[in-house]
Amino acid sequence: MKRTLLSLYTFVFTRPQFRGFNEKIVKIGLKGLGFLFSHEPKSNGELAFLKLVVQEFKVDSIFDVGANEGNYSKQCFDLGFKGTIHCFEPHPKTHTNLQQSMARLPVAIHNIGFSNVEGTANIFDHKVGDGSEHASLFEGVIHSIHKDETVKHEIVLTTIDSFLLKNNISHIGLLKIDTEGNEFNILLGAKNALKNKKIDIIHFEFNEMNTISRVFMKDFVEYLSNYDLYRLLPYGFLKIKYESSLLNEIFSYQNIVAVRKDIKKNFIS
Repeated sequence: MKRTLLSLYTFVFTRPQFRGFNEKIVKIGLKGLGFLFSHEPKSNGELAFLKLVVQEFKVDSIFDVGANEGNYSKQCFDLGFKGTIHCFEPHPKTHTNLQQSMARLPVAIHNIGFSNVEGTANIFDHKVGDGSEHASLFEGVIHSIHKDETVKHEIVLTTIDSFLLKNNISHIGLLKIDTEGNEFNILLGAKNALKNKKIDIIHFEFNEMNTISRVFMKDFVEYLSNYDLYRLLPYGFLKIKYESSLLNEIFSYQNIVAVRKDIKKNFIS
């Protein structure tokens, strides 16, 4: 029966005039697999995830990397978070906005960025609208994806391993990374922390920015071999089973959660 229906579909719908129909079918299917949702936390599953992390898992420390103006951290406080939050924002203008936005909240704010090496680098943003949430270490994010002219700022970079060592921090409950394409490099700079089980949960985005940084989902799956990776759905978690690239190397907006395997039973059933 299944083969008959597939043959019938192929016979009828594999014609140029059905392109629009087939594209809609693909997009509907991708929605069901955790792709193409909006950036609104209430509708894409992010808010439900944070509620679980804060209220059920009771995480006690958060690194908000690429904090922008602090909305992610504010959500955590709104959900009753009582622990320590470190906000990292290297963009000079956005850092100033972050300081003002979080002035009355108990957070540590750092004007630095993370990557796989220490030193300085340029961060690129819109020439008109500098200080946006699109700022990236990859100029192509602004040029190629947002089709806009860029302005650049020199910033300071360090690694998570180095920061933890210098600040005598032994544990990160939740590591959130939103850095417009530089997420994998940041994880490379946390090699020792990951190896020594210092990071419980990681939350990052995978999207079209990765076509600029040239990083695949397979890179994350293989590097984070001690973690189970999930896509956030509005009402749950969909485990990533990387059996082929067909349904995994899709460069569109998706929220990825990585949970260390030895704590999974206490977090996601």
